[in-house]
Amino acid sequence: MKKLISITAFIFISIPFVTGICFAETKKKPNSGVKPGMNEPAHLLMISGEYYSFWFVQDGKKVPVSFHTVTLKKKPFSIFIELKKTDHLQLNFNLDPYILNGFERNVPIWEIIKPVEKFMGMAEGDFNEGKEIFISDYSCHYWYYTSDQDHRFNNVTKQGDSLVCERIVENIFTIGDDEAKPVEQFDGDTIYAVFIYMTGQYDGPGKIVELQKNYVKIIFKN
Repeated sequence: MKKLISITAFIFISIPFVTGICFAETKKKPNSGVKPGMNEPAHLLMISGEYYSFWFVQDGKKVPVSFHTVTLKKKPFSIFIELKKTDHLQLNFNLDPYILNGFERNVPIWEIIKPVEKFMGMAEGDFNEGKEIFISDYSCHYWYYTSDQDHRFNNVTKQGDSLVCERIVENIFTIGDDEAKPVEQFDGDTIYAVFIYMTGQYDGPGKIVELQKNYVKIIFKN
């Protein structure tokens, strides 16, 4: 199942950003730009949705996400994805917030990236042997699980009908650079990350449906 989803769609089914449940108080962030009903509680250890959930782990502990922001030390960490009603999703890690800003306003991906065909999965090997994520202006990761012999994670655990998948991040590769850099040597202090599960093809109007989308600002602090 290494096929890449392709799109040229112009319809959009508006799905509210799915936030998570874990613990803590519920607050509203003033003037956040998020539409009514899309405010998330503060200090989530997991962003939970119908099709997938995700969380960040560093030094063996879950790191809370507060108002779509996770603060990490500039050192290796892991992204955990729980695949529930899908076996794949797409992600973009970016130094520019333009895709994240579009997700915050619930703009469909084909209105953010034009032509949307540029939002294509990048070539990467199985099992994340490089323990890395890629930084790109518009291309995406295509993370999937087909079998124990065919997936793009470091570790996969089956839990009932779900798969809990770990993607270890020790290196960051910026598209256009010659090689990846250890997280500790990453030049920036912010990465804008978006997650999306959608169905359809990039091959004609009315072919795409966004089923779940999330966004997180990753901030590094020493």
